[in-house]
Amino acid sequence: MATTLRVFDVEVYPNFFLALFKEIGADAVIRVQISPNRTLDRALLLHTLTNSTLYGFNSSQYDLTMIQLALKGYSTLAIKEVSDQIIAGYRPRDIAEEHGLACPPWDHVDLKPIAPLDASLKLYAARMHAKKLQDLPIDPSTELTAEQAALIAEYCLNDLANTELLHNELRPQIDLRTELSLTYRQDLRSKSDAQVAEAVIAAEVEKINGVRPQRPQGLIGRAYRYRVPDYISFDLPQLQELLAIIRDAEFVVGAKGAIELPASLSGRDVQINSALYRIGIGGLHSSETQTMHVASEDVLLIDRDVTSYYPSIILGQGLYPQHLGEAFLTVYRSLVERRLAAKRAGDKTTAESLKIAINGSYGKLGSQWSSLYSPDLLIQVTLTGQLALLMLIEQIEAEGIRVVSANTDGVLIRCTRPRLEQLQQAITRWERSTGFLTEEAHYSAVYSKDVNNYIAIKTDGKVKGKGLYTCPWDGLTDGPAIFRLHKNPCTTVVTEAVIKLLRDRVPVEDTIVACRDIRKFTAVRTVRGGASRNGEYVGKVVRWYYSMDSNSGVLNYKKSGYKVPKSDGSKSLMELPDKFPADVDHTWYIDEAHRVLLSIGHEQHTLFDS
Repeated sequence: MATTLRVFDVEVYPNFFLALFKEIGADAVIRVQISPNRTLDRALLLHTLTNSTLYGFNSSQYDLTMIQLALKGYSTLAIKEVSDQIIAGYRPRDIAEEHGLACPPWDHVDLKPIAPLDASLKLYAARMHAKKLQDLPIDPSTELTAEQAALIAEYCLNDLANTELLHNELRPQIDLRTELSLTYRQDLRSKSDAQVAEAVIAAEVEKINGVRPQRPQGLIGRAYRYRVPDYISFDLPQLQELLAIIRDAEFVVGAKGAIELPASLSGRDVQINSALYRIGIGGLHSSETQTMHVASEDVLLIDRDVTSYYPSIILGQGLYPQHLGEAFLTVYRSLVERRLAAKRAGDKTTAESLKIAINGSYGKLGSQWSSLYSPDLLIQVTLTGQLALLMLIEQIEAEGIRVVSANTDGVLIRCTRPRLEQLQQAITRWERSTGFLTEEAHYSAVYSKDVNNYIAIKTDGKVKGKGLYTCPWDGLTDGPAIFRLHKNPCTTVVTEAVIKLLRDRVPVEDTIVACRDIRKFTAVRTVRGGASRNGEYVGKVVRWYYSMDSNSGVLNYKKSGYKVPKSDGSKSLMELPDKFPADVDHTWYIDEAHRVLLSIGHEQHTLFDS
């Protein structure tokens, strides 16, 4: 029997329990409540639960527990007491044991672990340009009147609308997890990428070893040494010195389970010709600021990224967590080979689902709560990646070719046409000696605030934005659609105007004044403790635009009264209007575009002097 896809949400007050279920893509809403004048409709609730595929947000931890308590006959006050315990941080397993709750039998997906970076539903809603952002309108300790209960129902309906938005945004990720669930015969739909990776690898390792992997104990304080691969070598004295320091260093597992950077490497910079590179636990970074590079007929800007860098290091060195043994390597190699075969066959679904399992596993190597935890493997991978990339940089620079930027798994190269063959030969030698492969892209220009914030324009007109200049909402910059959930929109019309100037020579004023989409003028920010304007509470996730209205003022932290940064001249926009506001301060956005151009090293007049 086919089930209906529904989003759901629960609200709990001392005298009020409400569960709403909305059919995805339709207006139909099922309402179940307990209140002074209404008892629980058990039959309706059980029928809805049994005949739905349910999608919630943090629902595994909260909403399903509340529903189970209601079905057990708990009063609203008793349900509220357990609700307060969950919010206070009580472990769900302890609550389940105390109240005799079994694993819920209903078909259910929790969207919170799937969504990136552990934000709130309201923040994800703001990132998706939801119509309405709203905090809980009534303190949860309040005994509700009938009128207040109606307000809570409206609030809950808005949460359902935003949950449905998130469901639709995450549909590709849900489908990939469904595919993996069928392949590995376990429900992976409510897991993060890293959790999916751990579940898949642990299950496959168990098949080989006959024992379920357990997280290793007693690693706090343990010291490891980096094992230098045979192919790592340098000619420059400063790089030879760096390698000697790394070889001799002890990498100690700190109190929180993470590898600590040895004092001998703390703040360690290494210079190759005019560029400065910083070594760290995370990855290699160059240190350029406010720089601009423009290609020409004689000068090429070439980006070389190492293909599947970390998986290649793991397989190339035969690395595996000691407590899992070589079974880990067998499973990992199988995942990588199956993904490559799927890519060659054009099987995008399988390729992308396996990518989740492969890439997600890396994060678990550094988590002391994971069965994949292996701090020595983590440091072996990250340091190899940095040293091998420094080898590549050294060999390119030795040919008289300039590397202008480096970041974790790739380099940006400024190469004249006469030296193009030398460049290719240097890269090929490096690939043969290390076993890595690289992929190439060409840029017409790169404008950088720093190594983590830049705009790169490809020769085909596509744009790569990093950090502050990632703009995925309208497909303006390259990247998967899910990138919309990674960062807060912040006056994206400014980024659009800057890109159109740099790529198409359209004056920023033209782009900004012509735009009639208010969403592109908004900024979103999380305010700890909530924000207020003129003494009136606005919310913990606030959205605004810059206005010419003299009464617009600033936002203030509710508790301290301090000004919320960058809120001067702002006007709150917690609900998007149907018409473009007449008081938008276009001058603010134009000035901001020029500030961005200055920060990325662009001298605007040079574009038009000719």
